[in-house]
Amino acid sequence: MKIIIGCLTVFSAFFSTVAQALIAPVVIDIGTVYTSPGSGWYCGVTNDQLPGGLYQTGTFTNTGQLTFGTNGYSVSSGPGSTTVCVQISWNLSTYGSFSGQESVSFQGYTFRILASGNYQYGTWSGQILPKYEILGVDYAPPGSSSYVTYSATFSRGGSNSISKSVKKEVSVTVSESQKFNIGVLSSHLSFSITGLYAQTGESTRGDSWSITTTGSDTIPGPAASVVGINHDYDIVWIWLNPAVELTLTGPASILWNGYSYNPADPVNEMDVTYLYVYELKNPALIPPNVASRMARTWDQSGVGGLTAADYAAILASDPFAVDPSYNPNTDTTGRYSPEGSQTISYRPAGPGAQAVTEERDVTSQTGSSSGSSNEITRSVSATIKDSLSGGIFAAKLGLELDITGTLTTTTKKSSTAFDDAGQTAKLSITGPLDSDHYTGPTAIQIWRDNVYGSFMFYGVQ
Repeated sequence: MKIIIGCLTVFSAFFSTVAQALIAPVVIDIGTVYTSPGSGWYCGVTNDQLPGGLYQTGTFTNTGQLTFGTNGYSVSSGPGSTTVCVQISWNLSTYGSFSGQESVSFQGYTFRILASGNYQYGTWSGQILPKYEILGVDYAPPGSSSYVTYSATFSRGGSNSISKSVKKEVSVTVSESQKFNIGVLSSHLSFSITGLYAQTGESTRGDSWSITTTGSDTIPGPAASVVGINHDYDIVWIWLNPAVELTLTGPASILWNGYSYNPADPVNEMDVTYLYVYELKNPALIPPNVASRMARTWDQSGVGGLTAADYAAILASDPFAVDPSYNPNTDTTGRYSPEGSQTISYRPAGPGAQAVTEERDVTSQTGSSSGSSNEITRSVSATIKDSLSGGIFAAKLGLELDITGTLTTTTKKSSTAFDDAGQTAKLSITGPLDSDHYTGPTAIQIWRDNVYGSFMFYGVQ
């Protein structure tokens, strides 16, 4: 009798083991994931009835591209089924389908968990918010009564590329090739130009946006005619709340959707001002009310206001400001090109005579094609704005950038500003009086800046 009971006991244990081994697998669909590494709790259903409230007590095998946790549990799903939940993590190196499985024990019940999903890049939009952007350089003509007027139809401005901000294998393409307004952060491109600047996608380059003027500006000469051409009175236009609109469309693929402005700035539009070269050389000379604007106190991203290093970088956009002996004739980069037959006399008036005024309607040419490096490259502190994707845009963009925390922009000649030959600016040059005791060059040539499109004045003899 004991032998029979022992046989029955052994047989019952064997049957129980077989029954447990035949529990249907738990199939878990992780779905589509967009980040890696990643993890989470996931649940699946087995069509076998197990007690609810079981917890994981062991793991026997773990294969595939997934890692399973050790804290699984079960929940009764009703007659004939049980829900099993486990922790799953992944660290995937390629996009596409992925899977993994494990054999686990839940308090004596052994079964397999089969999990799978799909790793996709997705499409993610956000912005880079640089501290500032340089929009142009305007050159002061000689003479206290002199000026140059650029009409609203005279385009000035450069073509910007951010390709040097990203890794070499990453491509940056622009989304459009028309002229658009520069609107508020995350706004759609609009053909309605409402501000003093517009943007155009550079279809010929494919990776650049031009920012050009749509308003009229008059640039005066210095207050004292005796100084003649003095580049301390050149001005640099600075945009204080720019935003770079980007869409990430795949690994190593960025779509640049143009510029917008950051509405955190209380100006609530493009915040553009100018500084004189002498102020950039010595920021202590910037008036307090202008300096407070340059401080960008509204910016809470940590980028902050302009510093001495920023002013020095801005100053470098004017070659004459950093090198008083600069000669455009010997510059092989092609930064400037002469406007033919446009030499003006800046000679002192005779004793008791009035100064002579020469006026010109200076018609632009298409710009120089000589030189291969007529460009300006600068790196500006920047932050990434990611308010809609829960950090995914920032994480993915961080993988594409060459250096985080800055935006490197290369500014070249804008086809918008230069391909439309025949744009005319009005130039009026009034010479010095005899009492000014001017002794500088009297033959003044007009050159065009092949980066920003404005006219520069150069004394010959």
